[in-house]
Amino acid sequence: MDYKELIEDVKEIHSKYTIVGGFLDIYIDHPFVNGFIKEFDTYWLYVGNIDNEELINCFLQEYYNVFKPGCYQFDAVLKYESPEFGDYGRVIDRGGWYIDYIDLKLDHTFEQRERDTKLSEILDLDIFKI
Repeated sequence: MDYKELIEDVKEIHSKYTIVGGFLDIYIDHPFVNGFIKEFDTYWLYVGNIDNEELINCFLQEYYNVFKPGCYQFDAVLKYESPEFGDYGRVIDRGGWYIDYIDLKLDHTFEQRERDTKLSEILDLDIFKI
């Protein structure tokens, strides 16, 4: 393995992309409408140099194409677009971070979470520690 090439590849990825994984609670208000999230707090960075506030805003502004509301595990690639300026220095496009790719996998529905919570209360047993 050529480690020098590996280092250069990681530097290039680090400067242009952020790769992040975690969990999202995705809600759906109406049928046939894309899902949205209310908060974004369970995530980890694999590689990248995005500011926490920018990362959170990026995910909060996105709509998600899912069929069931629930908790989804995700891996995502965020890409940075530089601002574009016109002939007289006016901003044409502000640029910034956006989600270029996201892989969503349903972990559990909200009904399953509620059922598990009630069951653990009844049994006085934390099922997640097992």
